[in-house]
Amino acid sequence: MLYYLIYISKTAQDMLEPDLAELLEECRAHNEPNQLTGMLLYLQGQPGSNQPHGRFIQVLEGDKHQVLSIFDKIKKDKRHHHVMVINEGAITKRSFKTWSMGFETMDMETFKNRQGYFDLNNEFLQSRGSQHFNLPLNFLKSFYMMRLKNTG
Repeated sequence: MLYYLIYISKTAQDMLEPDLAELLEECRAHNEPNQLTGMLLYLQGQPGSNQPHGRFIQVLEGDKHQVLSIFDKIKKDKRHHHVMVINEGAITKRSFKTWSMGFETMDMETFKNRQGYFDLNNEFLQSRGSQHFNLPLNFLKSFYMMRLKNTG
């Protein structure tokens, strides 16, 4: 059964370009042979604000056992904390079928000005309305759709 899981987390420290490159290489090395696909978005922190460190938003899709197995490893990764599942469930088809792990990084200001923006505050995280939980998936899918348009 195909399955997807979306989570967010806070980084333990700001991630620099070499850190992110290493992380992405690890993701792709694990995901490709295990037929996992998805998208990872890194939102840079804002020093001096209430969000001094970055955030990860990631969607994983593939076999349910594989998705949950890698997510168990992700939760233990010391590069981030406050890992919180936003949504998960069975799917009939992949949203990121050609990406072993798509990746994008942006600052919070750019994130706030993007179409489909959703606030990463406690109110959003504590709400359980299904319309809220489609926002992160649709937001991440927008990167995939843009790349398909630019390459196709």
